[in-house]
Amino acid sequence: MDTSFSCFSCGKLLNSIEMLLKHIKIIHPFLVKYKCNQSDCFRSFHNLSTLRKHYVSEHKGASKCSKPISTSNTGLSQHDDYHDDNFNNGISTIIDGEDEVQTPKKLNIKDEIVAFISNLYSLPSIPRNQVQLIINRFDELMSSVCNYISDILQSLNSECDSIINVLHTLSDVQTMLAEFKSEYRCFKYFEECDSFIRPEVFSVGEHPVLNNKSTTQHPVLALKKIEIQKIPLRRVLQKFLELPNVYNILQQYLQEEDSKPSSVLSNVFQGSLWQSMKTKFGNRTVFPLYMFFDDFESCNPLGSKAGIHKIGAVYVSLACIPPEYSSILENVFLAQLFYSKDRTTVGNGKIFSKLLEEFKYLEEYGIEVHISSKRYRIYFVLLLVLGDNLGLNSILGFNESFNANYFCRICKTSKELSKIQSIEDFNTLRTINNYDEDSRNLSFGIKQICIFNDLRFFHVVENISVDLMHDLLEGVLRYDMAHILNNLISKKFVSLPLVNSRIKFFKFSEADIGNPIPIIKIEHLQKNYLTLSASEMWAFVVYFGILLGDRVPDNDEVWEFYLNLHRIIHIITSRTISRNAVELLKTLIDNHNKDYCALFNDSLKPKHHILVHYPTVILKIGPPRLIWGMKYESFHKTLKNFAGAVTTRKNIIATLAVKQQLKLSSRFLSVRGIDDNICLGPCEGLISQLPEFFVIERLLNSHLITFNSNEAVIVNWVKINNIKYKEGLCLQFTENDIPDFIKIKFIFHINNEIYFVGCLIYTIGYNTHIQAYEIRDEIICDSKISPNNFKLIPSRNMLNRKPSNIHYTADGMLVIYNA
Repeated sequence: MDTSFSCFSCGKLLNSIEMLLKHIKIIHPFLVKYKCNQSDCFRSFHNLSTLRKHYVSEHKGASKCSKPISTSNTGLSQHDDYHDDNFNNGISTIIDGEDEVQTPKKLNIKDEIVAFISNLYSLPSIPRNQVQLIINRFDELMSSVCNYISDILQSLNSECDSIINVLHTLSDVQTMLAEFKSEYRCFKYFEECDSFIRPEVFSVGEHPVLNNKSTTQHPVLALKKIEIQKIPLRRVLQKFLELPNVYNILQQYLQEEDSKPSSVLSNVFQGSLWQSMKTKFGNRTVFPLYMFFDDFESCNPLGSKAGIHKIGAVYVSLACIPPEYSSILENVFLAQLFYSKDRTTVGNGKIFSKLLEEFKYLEEYGIEVHISSKRYRIYFVLLLVLGDNLGLNSILGFNESFNANYFCRICKTSKELSKIQSIEDFNTLRTINNYDEDSRNLSFGIKQICIFNDLRFFHVVENISVDLMHDLLEGVLRYDMAHILNNLISKKFVSLPLVNSRIKFFKFSEADIGNPIPIIKIEHLQKNYLTLSASEMWAFVVYFGILLGDRVPDNDEVWEFYLNLHRIIHIITSRTISRNAVELLKTLIDNHNKDYCALFNDSLKPKHHILVHYPTVILKIGPPRLIWGMKYESFHKTLKNFAGAVTTRKNIIATLAVKQQLKLSSRFLSVRGIDDNICLGPCEGLISQLPEFFVIERLLNSHLITFNSNEAVIVNWVKINNIKYKEGLCLQFTENDIPDFIKIKFIFHINNEIYFVGCLIYTIGYNTHIQAYEIRDEIICDSKISPNNFKLIPSRNMLNRKPSNIHYTADGMLVIYNA
């Protein structure tokens, strides 16, 4: 068989894998991603070593190659490090065969070098001083390699245009690398490209410190400036909106959500808060903003330096980013960093003064963006301030102690009454009128007037928010689940070893809710407080019925308490909530709080009280799932990784701010907007090779999908926006009260689209005892393959983007939990 291999970048055909790899090294040296270009494969790799292994294991005898793929990374250049005879032969082969190959496109060497350096600066594990060492070492390496290649090419004594072009390119590489020999030059170039938006520093006061370096015998007091690192938001938002597709996607989503009927809440735009605000905007295009505040430790929180370098962080995100993209961390922007102790020293007013000025500017003047030769004036309003209860109370001017008599920022219920309250008392809710009176007297839990009330469209008692991550997953559920377990153990329904055994052998997959459940410790039960992370607790509550439901009788009152709690969690964590479900939620929370006190002889905690406000908050701002702190806590991890890569803590907030802006600069340089991020797994062959092809073909034709049988392929798995789909997982197929599911059997890649084909699953019904759908033992198409048993779902038409996993209960039932 005649074997040939095609370069994915320029399309040149080569006779062996080794020649293909040499060609890529010499002609395309600055690529950062490599693709297999065989006709039935779409794998991509980050280095040539893994690409070589893939070709050897999958395509050693391949003869079919894809059509040439046109990319921006093609062009003549240099660089290989071989010193054997085959190296010269490789160069000769490439040069001698140039008349058989299409002329490579011109490569912009400087853009490739800038992209390489920008990527280095964006890596969290590499400190900036090491980046510069790498650049300098790379410069030395490239100089040696370029000189070596130049000597070889000049020894050929040829005046071939290709050789002259290569020599010029080698010279350009050495010249351009010299422009980036210092961090100052790199940053200056990034700023000239308008990609690096440098943090601004401003001082808000001074505080005394001991000067141990004093020349006198004893340390003396000195004054040190209190500095804040602030990011110019107007420039960040302008650059972001000018990225490809960003403005159009945001504007389209805002219009679609704003025009939806108010009977179902799927975003903040159906809530009463936005509906009342938008009438004040007139004809202006207004995008709402979320601001998140929280403190985090840049050092070991259990170490000797805990608290000294604790940092207050403010992040900003756009409320009109579609949910499938809003959780992507690069769509969250750093707004401000400061030392937490400085906020307690100078107060909220000074710390957030410049940020307030920025918000006022965006409200009043907006920004002008240039998109497709058109200019748009966009205004922004601060819609919600997000964070945990302690963070929100601290920056919004309320009591920071939850042992205070009035700790709630939503109402004026006393501490004693909150211990038994099961339903919201509308007479105690904070209003603009009673807030003004209480703030003048600094009474009912108000420590100071909220500084954000200076904004035109914000008031602390109207623009209220909650965080289900801290309120429920790391709050209410820790108490509830400890009491439930203790009660079931005391009744001999279960034992702690049995619980841990079932947790250990629970088949947890990537499709399941939350994170794998850890072993329950006896100390947690003794304290009536389970210390699980938010994601672990979410999984524990959701699958608790599947784990232990067979051990508990139907009429047990504590199990009924758990089922009621499960229904609350299901509604609050839903991405869409009907107004009827909100009314049901009020009743469920009322029953929950009453039963908690009665069953466990315990008083309600502050987070139980905040739970009674959730129905009202949902009606105002939509599903809490869309504003929880999970993604912002993940953003903390990015900054913590930056901090972990450096050894010094001198002005750590400046280090972190610059590093984060360099990461954002890398995105702006790569002109990466908002789009589906699709990663394909290994190719398993062509669709036409399947035994079930006649069924598949009829399915595709019924959906009016045209395809080339030589290009339509099967892949092992696919990741779409970081959600992984693979064979054996289930997708919801209908929106009935009792939904139908398919079990994925094939994943197809056709015409750059993803299609799931699976076997239809019979759903028996919803098992209320374990809070999951019970399905039939046998899957329909396992017994007989026919078009009626196979179902096709295009990825863009999925009813629920989250796949489900099939679980076995201990008594042999097959069940699915559908989030």
